[in-house]
Amino acid sequence: MPEADIIVFYWRWKMHESYEERNKAYENQMRLIQLAGDAKVPLLILDGDHKLTQDDVSYINKHAKATLASPELSPRKGFKQLFYPNPYELRNPMVNRMPFFGNTELIYIGNNYERWDQWLEFVAKPSNLGMKVKCFGNWLESHPDRQTPEEVMAAAPNIDFPGRIGQKAVIENYLVADTTVHLSKPSYCKSGFVTMRWAEAAAAGTFAFIPREFKHVPEDIMHVCGVDDGQQLYGYYTTMEEKVWYEGVFLMQEWVRQNMTQEAWLEMIKETCDEHR
Repeated sequence: MPEADIIVFYWRWKMHESYEERNKAYENQMRLIQLAGDAKVPLLILDGDHKLTQDDVSYINKHAKATLASPELSPRKGFKQLFYPNPYELRNPMVNRMPFFGNTELIYIGNNYERWDQWLEFVAKPSNLGMKVKCFGNWLESHPDRQTPEEVMAAAPNIDFPGRIGQKAVIENYLVADTTVHLSKPSYCKSGFVTMRWAEAAAAGTFAFIPREFKHVPEDIMHVCGVDDGQQLYGYYTTMEEKVWYEGVFLMQEWVRQNMTQEAWLEMIKETCDEHR
């Protein structure tokens, strides 16, 4: 341990007791924080799911020297801004694809975790109004922490639910969809918490709608991509011109290119080492 210059954590949190392996990972993580503190090795901890509690922060500060980071447009107090690094090539949509394939008009890739209300509004409602929607994830899997498959199907009987999707298949599925929507749980909306889906959709060259309740987005992006509700999303899509589709894709790609960088991670690692040396 003393030979390490820094340890980088992707924060793991306590989950429902049925997730035994994840809870073991949480316990091991807390023990490693103590060991790092004893060895005077600084930590860089990314709260990549908005799950670091105040008790967790107090524990970290008690046992180690750490920089807390989060992929937020407006970081919470005590956190530094650090977005996920984009590992993908950003395809030029004017070369690699065209808008409005018509096969899948709206795609959502993500599980049913703390996004039910937004999903009802921005995925289920457009489907019920007539959009061809495909929704990947655990939506039809039974679990005590979420809605039943029957509730999901009753809310959106026309959606295609293929199930979970492997990470390698995310881009290829975005590529054959006209649009996606970046859903967020309430705490994400408050601070502008950016997920990896932003980079994945941008890499595929897929137009991404953003609910206006998601705060701190640059105005030029929100002007083109922002929607108030599912009705507006449906109407916007059905009247969207190609030049608007391309503008939205290019704006998101440029934001990803400037902000979701590997260089930012290297700088933060160096800064953490220098600060806690």
